[in-house]
Parts: sequence; C-alpha cells; structure tokens
Amino acid sequence: MFWNGKRSSIAMGLLFLAGMSAGSNGQETKPTDAKPADTEKGRWVTSIALGSGHKTCLLSSGTGLLLRPGTVMKGSVDDLGKVEKVTELPSSAWKVVLVDKEERAVASDYSGGIHIGSLKDPSSWKKIDMKARWSRAMVATKDGRVIIGTEDGKLIVMKVEDASVAAPIDAHKSAIFNLKLSQDGAKLLSCSGEGTVKLWNVADMKMEKEFMVGNQAVWDATFAESNKSIVTADANRRVNLYSVDSGKLIMTLGIISDWGTSIVNVADDVVAVGSLNGKVSFFDVKSRLRMADAAGPGSGIWCLAACDDMKHLVVGTRSKGAAVLPSTAWEASLIETRKRASEEQPPAP
Repeated sequence: MFWNGKRSSIAMGLLFLAGMSAGSNGQETKPTDAKPADTEKGRWVTSIALGSGHKTCLLSSGTGLLLRPGTVMKGSVDDLGKVEKVTELPSSAWKVVLVDKEERAVASDYSGGIHIGSLKDPSSWKKIDMKARWSRAMVATKDGRVIIGTEDGKLIVMKVEDASVAAPIDAHKSAIFNLKLSQDGAKLLSCSGEGTVKLWNVADMKMEKEFMVGNQAVWDATFAESNKSIVTADANRRVNLYSVDSGKLIMTLGIISDWGTSIVNVADDVVAVGSLNGKVSFFDVKSRLRMADAAGPGSGIWCLAACDDMKHLVVGTRSKGAAVLPSTAWEASLIETRKRASEEQPPAP
C-alpha cells in the first residue's frame, strides 16, 4: 500500500501480499510482484496499530522532511489497498495507538504534539499540551491509560478519559526508542538509546529491573517464554535473550546484517525481527535457534505488527509503504526448526 503526499487526495497504489516461504536453512526468499508504485520518494510508515481480528489497521506516516505534515491512515489488513486518511498532523506522524474500544486513537508528531481523536470524525482531533519532547514510543494499557516515552528519556502517563497527564518519570538518560507491554498488560519494557532496557510494573509505574544490553541503542524488545525472558533488537545488530529473573544475558540468538529496528511475537516463543536493510529474521526462542530470513518489500523496515490471529505480519518501511507478510513465511520453517532441535543430541562426555 502506498500513498502520494504530493496530492491533496490519497493516491492509492499497490498492496504487497508478499507470497514468501522461508526455509529453515536461513536463506531469504523474494516477495512476488514487489514492484514499487509511483509514490513520493522518502515517505515511510513510522508505526502500525492493529485492532482485534485485524479489521482495523492504523498507519502513521512521515517524510524525509520531518516538519512537513504527517498523516494517520485507516484500513484493514485484508485489503490495505483501500485506506482512508483519519487525520493530518502538523509534522511527520511518528506513533499511533488505538484507545476507547478501538474507536479513537492517540498519535504523536515530530514537533512534539500528542493528539487524540475519533477514527470516524477528523474534526474531533485535538492536541494535548504536555510540554514534553516528541515521542517515538507509546502503548495503550488495559485500564484506559496511554504510556508515552519521550526523546529526553521520560515516561508520561495520560488518562484517555480526560486527557489528564501525570508528572513525568525520569526513566532513561537518553531517548526512549520503544515501549512493549507483556501479553497480560501487567509489565512494560522501555528501550533506550543508551543501550539499556528497563522493566516496569504498569499498575504503579515502578521500575523493577534494568537490563544492560550494550553501548548502542536498543530499538525494541519483547517478552517470551510466558514473561520469563525478553528478546532485544539493537544497533549492535544482535538479537539477545535475557532472563527476567536474573536480568542477565542468556545468549545471543543471532547476529543480523543491519540494525534491528522492530521485534514482535508471531507465534508461541517465535519472534520476528525487522532490519534496516529490509529483511525480516525469524527466531525460535524455545529451541534457541534462528529459523530463517525473508526479504521485505524492498526498503528498510521501520516497524512490524503481528495480528492477533498470528497469521499475518504487517511490515512498515522507510519508502515503500506497508506490506502484509503471511504466516507461510515462518510456519514451515518453525516445524523444521523444532524437529531439528528435538533430534539434536548433546556430545558424549
């Protein structure tokens, strides 16, 4: 799916239903018919928010000139070729999340604005005065709050009902790159440019643990093994596995060929990592093995989002819009990987 920011109306292009099948040998396979549309060079998808049953898919977008207006778009994973503009923001839209039973959304822009409004009424959108640096990270909690991570390392909690804002929390010494909730919504991970990940209790926003990942930015992290471990993706090109109990590194699951910009769960203990070189790498946390790499739609990957049916992975890119990667990209590889793991025997003493 593409849109052209040069026109006042939205120019619809191609949906990349990338018919990939990645084998367990780790070799990437090419998407079919992944030819770029005639779209404005430099426009990218900065975040993806998926509703239940993947009926609602929100995309935030920006351009290489970040102070140009940005957009929030709405469509369906089943047909991203038909999307509509929800609202236009003063500068590049950076993050969007669904709130209020998926009837409203909260979005951030590069000029530091936080905006909230209805998906059906563009005139309902309003800016919330937070007096904070701009945010690339937000998550919506189950109890009606939005947690915002800012470029100066603060966490800000906003109540959706009245848009009231609590006092900022000094969370990190540098930018917060991403936030990720546990599946039950009780725990939160914050990833920072200083090379650390912190674990928070969502109810009282108390920090519980710090993971020292390295000296490069941690772009994203996610929970695995029933919240007993976390997996990180960073600018050191490493995909690391950490124990939540000890806070220590268990092992490096793999080294990827470029920055790991986004990481999501696509099956039980299976994670997908998007890279700035456009590849998606799959890792089986259960067996501790790398499964396969798959090619994206032809541009650096900025964000990933997995549908709740675990059958579709939505890929947001730096200049090629959004693409849908079906589960055939990882299902066969997972079966082969776990079969191979079960047959491996430790060396004799």
